[in-house]
Amino acid sequence: MSYKETTAGVPDRAAFEQTEASRRLHCDRCGREVVRLALREDRLVVSSPLRRLRLDAQDLGRDPLALLMASRPALHEAMLRAHQDGLDFYCPGCDAMLCEAHYRCIPQWDEGFYDHTLGVCPEGHERILDD
Repeated sequence: MSYKETTAGVPDRAAFEQTEASRRLHCDRCGREVVRLALREDRLVVSSPLRRLRLDAQDLGRDPLALLMASRPALHEAMLRAHQDGLDFYCPGCDAMLCEAHYRCIPQWDEGFYDHTLGVCPEGHERILDD
């Protein structure tokens, strides 16, 4: 079963800096760390300044250890198949990782409640980062 913690659409570096990592993904533009991946109790933990997900093999349809070192597109697709919004701060249109300084995060609100976060890359590609 998946588990998700979210920052309601506002990137939070303080909480992100406290997460463990076996693999780190960095912004292709400035090199800033943007995603941390770790294994914990047979689950893949994916952390970013936007949210933290714990995904098990059943949700992912693949061994979490194999995904720990998978390519960014493969990781993104596995997360989509697990009914998540894909790899945080990854633009599939550009095949690029981008930090919150380069990937605009636009929280969307519905009647005063957080609904989702829209991400827009510098090339104008849009996708939902957190729903």
